[in-house]
Amino acid sequence: MITVTAAVIAQDGRFLICKRPRGKNHGGLWEFPGGKTENGETLNSCIIWECMEELGIQVEPTEILAKVRNGEHEIVFIRCSIVSGNIILNEHEDHRWITADETGMYEFCPGDRAALGMMKIL
Repeated sequence: MITVTAAVIAQDGRFLICKRPRGKNHGGLWEFPGGKTENGETLNSCIIWECMEELGIQVEPTEILAKVRNGEHEIVFIRCSIVSGNIILNEHEDHRWITADETGMYEFCPGDRAALGMMKIL
């Protein structure tokens, strides 16, 4: 099984979602940013690295909110706070800060959509 981390970053009553680039798996769908763990990598070190690489921000992971099995992937959703940096889209087409009530306005990747019903985001 492949373990994937996803950052749930909440700020001022909203949380961050990112739009996957066209041409990639699930291109054009929205997700919580993150990525696959490498051999021997911890969940926390993975999410810290992925947020820096994809978004140019340093985050501090605080708690696991949900785990979702999606095919051969287990996605671990981790609450994170931004420690420093400003969002730069190195991997994604777009990003939004949305409220929990606005999730129905966006088409999420299957694993992310499943997790929305399992976790209290804010």
